[in-house]
Amino acid sequence: MAEGDGSRSILRASRQELSVGCGYGVEDAYSGKDRRCYARVKDHIFIFCYPEDAGQILIEATSRDVSAEGLCFDTDAFIHKDTEFFLEMYAPVDYYKRVLEAITIKVRVVWQELLVLPQGSNKWRIGLEFIAINKEDRAKIAKYVEEGFVNRR
Repeated sequence: MAEGDGSRSILRASRQELSVGCGYGVEDAYSGKDRRCYARVKDHIFIFCYPEDAGQILIEATSRDVSAEGLCFDTDAFIHKDTEFFLEMYAPVDYYKRVLEAITIKVRVVWQELLVLPQGSNKWRIGLEFIAINKEDRAKIAKYVEEGFVNRR
């Protein structure tokens, strides 16, 4: 990637937002503690994961929870921590899911956890951080999460 490449500046802005907006440094974000900057809502949103060089879909899944900074999902596939890829998310425009909008986001795996299931078919729970997302899309996701809280009261 060239130094002037927009995706690098988005990555820097994302890390800066994490550092400034939450009151702690980027290194603290990966200390294993729940230090989310944004509220999250448990919801099943369709996602597709693609390799960075574009190509076939690697994983089709639904989220377990989502926030404006990342999401969590379960899969049969193990994905290494710090792996980066593109995620296509079918984000609801409103809480009632009357309209879905496809949003493409560059993500990084920040944690994974083995889920040992009684049936013997183990799965992985994967936590993703949004590292390149435009402001409008982040705002749409944040609004959706907030509407989820308001409408569940």
